Parts: sequence; structure tokens; C-alpha cells
Amino acid sequence: MDSPTHILHLLPLFWRLISRVEYIFEGTYTARVLASVGELLSQLWYFALAAVIVAAVFSIFLSGERMLEFLGSRGRSAVAVACLLGVISPLPTFAAIPLVAALFQKGISLPPLMAFLVASPLMNPALFVLTAGAMGVKMALARTISALLLGGSAGALTSYLLKGNKLNFAVNNPGSQQQNCRLHYGGRPKNSTEKSRQQPWINLFLKEFWSLLTFIGKYFLLGVFIAAIVQVLIPLEWIVCLLGRQGRFAVLIAVAVGVPLYACGGGSIPIIEVLTRMGMSQGAALAFFISGPATKFSTLITLYATFKERTVIFYLLITLVGATILGYTYSLFS
Repeated sequence: MDSPTHILHLLPLFWRLISRVEYIFEGTYTARVLASVGELLSQLWYFALAAVIVAAVFSIFLSGERMLEFLGSRGRSAVAVACLLGVISPLPTFAAIPLVAALFQKGISLPPLMAFLVASPLMNPALFVLTAGAMGVKMALARTISALLLGGSAGALTSYLLKGNKLNFAVNNPGSQQQNCRLHYGGRPKNSTEKSRQQPWINLFLKEFWSLLTFIGKYFLLGVFIAAIVQVLIPLEWIVCLLGRQGRFAVLIAVAVGVPLYACGGGSIPIIEVLTRMGMSQGAALAFFISGPATKFSTLITLYATFKERTVIFYLLITLVGATILGYTYSLFS
């Protein structure tokens, strides 16, 4: 298997290849796209690398199951603690959803679990670093605060609905959810966790770093190429008209676009960074960042496989309505 060192040795070759292809297609749209790719990579690659490093460290030291089981003893503060855990957790969505369902079956209170479930996809340490580097600390903080607010709202509303017996929260096949939790934990098999703790810290870090680098890196590169194509081929006037500050429906359009087009946090950031430079409002960008991760295809598939339909609808209403409200609110203050 390739190692991070081999990849670093390939980087100069990659740059020379882009330069060579750009020279061959000089004067064409292809050359302009490649030039934009080179510019974006030169601006963002070190933030992407820093994001991977931060994610690897958090992934080693934070156990998703222990974090959520910790909520069982938090009492009234459980929802607030769950929101905080959600934004610092490195747990991927495909693992967080069945884990939440399994712990609910074990008797842990649902309001903090739902708060974690809503907040977790919206922000994590790697996304914070990459967002701050590409779009500024203000946007990174806005995404973090939005995750905390929506997670808290989900927890409080869940508590209200449970007390009034207004909604029946339930999961599908609880036995299979327990199995999913054993199979998926932070991207690693659960049964290998104890063995991995016996390895030297640096070995664990390098393995996690390499795994995250290959996962985040491919989506980040794809996002850079898409951003370059957008920058070259889409007229500036279109972006300003549809997604600019003066557009009444800019936030709603961003929410709608985020539902089908969001694929990965690392891949979406270069695209939105380019769109904001072209005239997209900050509120529309924030709305996209909320609606996208909450409704991406893999998240919805896992939700429908794990929870009953009413619970999924509740989750979607919280995130989509919240994305719209927070997007318009942020537009007023940015």
C-alpha cells in the first residue's frame, strides 16, 4: 500500500503534469480550468492537510460510543453536552446514526441523542480548520454556532414531543443496529479498538492520517476541479443574480441546491469559496453548509434504514427549516 511519504514525492510530478497539460491547451477553456485548479490548490492544500491532521488526532482519542454513553449521567445539561460533543466528534455519519439508534434502545435518553445526531454532521474539527482556512474564521464560527443551535433545538423539541406523546420516535430492527455499532466505529472495526490501543501512538496516528488523507483528499480534489469549472464557465452575473445579497430567494435556492449536490464537507468548501468570491451571499453559503451535510444521499439512506419514517421527517424539518432561518439571519449581519 502507498504511504503518505510516497504521495508527498508525487506532488511535484502532479504540479508539472498540470503545467504541461495547461501549456498543451494554451488559450482554451481547459487551460483556464487547469490554471484555476493550480491557483485553488496553492491556496488551500495546507489547510486541507491541517484538517486531516486534526481529524486524525481527534479520531484516536475520542470514542463515539463512550461519548454518547457519557450523556446518560448528564441530567438537565445532557442536551447542551450532546451539542458540544457533536461538533467535536470525528464520528462519520454512517456510524453515528446506527450508534444513536442502538444507545436509544439501551435506554439512554433520546433528546441528547437527537441533539448529537443533528449537530454532528454539520461540524467537526476537520471542517472547522478547512472552513476557517478557505473562507475565514467568521464562517467557521457561524457553522459551529449553527450546529449548536440546531442541535439544541432538536433536543428541546424532542423532549417536548416526548412529554406530550405527540410523536413516536422509534428505530427499525434494533438488533441489527447493535451489530452496525460493533462493525462501525470511527471508520474502524469496533473489535479492533482494544488491540489498536496497545500500538504506539505514532503508529495509530499514521494509520488514521493515511486513512483520512485518502478519504478526504479525493473529495477535496474533486471539489477543487468542480470549483475551477464553475469559476471559468459560469457567468459572474448568474451567481450575483441567483445567490447574491440582493436576491430574495438566494438562501432558499442554496438550501435546495445543497440537498442534491452536497457530497462531502471537504469537497464542498472549495466550490462555495469560489461562489462567494463570485458574489454568493454569506447567508446563502451558510444555508448550503447546513442543508447539504444533513441531507446528503448517504445520510438519508442510513436514516431511512435505521429510523422510522416520522423520525426521519422530524430530522429533515429541523435541518431544512433551520438552514433557511439561519441563512437569512446571517445575511442580515454579514
